[in-house]
Amino acid sequence: AAPAAPPPAAKRKAAPSAYTLWGHDNRARLGEELTAARGEKPSFGDMCKAMSEGWKAVPAAEKAPYEQRAAAAKAEQAASDPQVPKGKNAPKVPKESKPASKGKGKG
Repeated sequence: AAPAAPPPAAKRKAAPSAYTLWGHDNRARLGEELTAARGEKPSFGDMCKAMSEGWKAVPAAEKAPYEQRAAAAKAEQAASDPQVPKGKNAPKVPKESKPASKGKGKG
């Protein structure tokens, strides 16, 4: 038998954004408000919409602590886990070649 392939490298979780931190702190309150208004548990889509609208309505002064926490989490992650950059600066990873198919086809 062939030796087992090494496990894939663990993906690094992205540092939470200010919106994500705010949503975590306010998700329960928004859910309760929607449930009270509708008389039933809100759907996932309804929660996402309410959170998005809620974040847009938050004044800049109230967003500042969340933005500071997000920046600190991002800096901490970059310092503790320097990894390969993402996006345009990411190195090209070669794809594994597939074996030639033995099915019907031109060839």
